Amino acid sequence: MTRDIRKHGRMESLVGRLVAEFLSREALGKSLLTVTRVTLSDDNKYATIFFSVFPESFEGEALVFIKRRANDIR
Repeated sequence: MTRDIRKHGRMESLVGRLVAEFLSREALGKSLLTVTRVTLSDDNKYATIFFSVFPESFEGEALVFIKRRANDIR
């Protein structure tokens, strides 16, 4: 059981790192996008990515960018 929990945690960490690398490569550079947390479903099929934006005034643009590039992120 603990092994599965550790594996799940490693998967979340890996997904977070890969998304962060994608954002650093592909973002326009107007703002700083940081992946703050990732949660995976129990079967690892679905991920929820939490991120922060600096400055906060670009939050809307960042969300539009991420939604537009969702397929590429997948």
